[in-house]
Amino acid sequence: MTDIFAFDEINYAPKGGEDASGATEATSAATMAPRRVVQIITGNLHEAVDETERALLDSGCEIYQRNGLLVRPAMMPVKVSDGRAIEAQVLVQVKNHNLAEEMTRCAEFQRYNSQKAMWVTVDIDRRIPEMYLQREGQWHLRVVTGLINAPTIKPDGSILSVPGYDPDTGLIFDPLGVTFPPIPLTPTRDDALAALKTLSSLVETFPFVGPADRSIALSAILTAVARAAILTAPMHGFTATTAGSGKSKLTDMASLIATGREAAVMAQGKNEEETEKRLGAALLAGDPIISIDNCEQPLGGVLLCQMLSQPLAKVRVLGQSKNVDVPNSATVFATGNNLVLLGGMARRALLCRLDAGVECPELRQFDHDPITLVKAHRAEFVVAGLTLLRAFHVAGRPRQTVPLGSFEDWSMLIRDALIWLGEADPCLTMNEVRNADPKLGDLRRVMEQWSLVFGTRPTTAADAIASANDREQVGIGKYEYKNPALREALYDVAGLNGEIKSRKLGSWIGGVIGRIVDGKKFTRGTMLHGNQTWRLDDAAALEFAA
Repeated sequence: MTDIFAFDEINYAPKGGEDASGATEATSAATMAPRRVVQIITGNLHEAVDETERALLDSGCEIYQRNGLLVRPAMMPVKVSDGRAIEAQVLVQVKNHNLAEEMTRCAEFQRYNSQKAMWVTVDIDRRIPEMYLQREGQWHLRVVTGLINAPTIKPDGSILSVPGYDPDTGLIFDPLGVTFPPIPLTPTRDDALAALKTLSSLVETFPFVGPADRSIALSAILTAVARAAILTAPMHGFTATTAGSGKSKLTDMASLIATGREAAVMAQGKNEEETEKRLGAALLAGDPIISIDNCEQPLGGVLLCQMLSQPLAKVRVLGQSKNVDVPNSATVFATGNNLVLLGGMARRALLCRLDAGVECPELRQFDHDPITLVKAHRAEFVVAGLTLLRAFHVAGRPRQTVPLGSFEDWSMLIRDALIWLGEADPCLTMNEVRNADPKLGDLRRVMEQWSLVFGTRPTTAADAIASANDREQVGIGKYEYKNPALREALYDVAGLNGEIKSRKLGSWIGGVIGRIVDGKKFTRGTMLHGNQTWRLDDAAALEFAA
């Protein structure tokens, strides 16, 4: 291995033998207490349910509550990008029979036998788990927000490094048998630069288009490692002109460092509803990494936008007519050749561009494989990432730029830390993402044609459609549209079965009111014979007038 991978050159040992963990001792269920006796008395079944919950709490069993559901950690098979199935730790919903089994492990149930004049052991009354499941909002079980398989940084800058349940964050840390070196308590900027060099060694062979694209790849690693300290984080997208450029490998690399396994992938649905079902299932499972792999259609949707910019996402539980608010602590990735992001995704995603400049990039050969390096030295890469972020925290988190709206926590930790160490701003690619947005393209075309035909004159949707459909005779029996570009632009946003629909056009314009594009924006005009008129005004002129 070359010197750049000699991790012992970086002093990761805490000074003075101190640890930056700040973590609390986790509850251990290794030594089970004697089972609590629960006596089932006719007419007092609620007391038996109360006692059974106390038995669950006394035992330290791994059943938790999570926004209206009971869940437990479990190892489940998941598919990764190359089609293999691997074991991953997820949160699974605890249902009636599973709950009854766990209650029986934790408690001994008794009924009074009048013939024997004594209390005798019986099987659990099936109504006890049923009643307990219906006590949503009254459970006293520990609240879990997610699962992690590596140390992480907490919102206060301390390091969560003690395995088990952490009450400060609601995270369950299970290292899955891996021993991680301690994180320095007071690392310096030089330590951070050395750690950055270590992480950079993983991405040096990827064909990034520019420095900002490389910075996004580094952000993906740091975000996956530190997601617990971040309220909301943008999606990291990886796009290329040709398959085999390394998109999935970048996602797997970040996932391997944070979780010890390749990223479990989900395919993009045929429609938004199908995609949302898959995203909802991943959120309910508490997946730390959500990867939408090989997107062939423009990517967007209400749930995806919500789960990126809000700490809670409303998800429907499959098989139930029930919606729950699920905390989102996942790092979200998406890959695709010429990946296109729709609408609100343009401000919620960082798009890393790869271009190998060859016809068959998958045939390129390198001196080392970053995936192999991560698997061999995963603990050191985790420590490098946390050393970098801890050093930035110790330095006072010096502000580097204006925080990114909706992602202030991420911006003031991950983004600013990278800029602080001399890397490019990972948000620099956002303008290109916006310009590639088909919805923005539609709006720009409508505005251009509206301005040419109507200027700033208040116009109803019906009048706009009439102008778009207006035709003139250009020969014997031959007619052409007077404003073909206007008709095409309006049809793209409000067309159906060969016609431009007035109500659909009005609804579309109402949905883009106030959005400034090329210095112009739609505003509401006066009412005309009961119909709403629309104006296309100069945004700067309106601001000056105000």
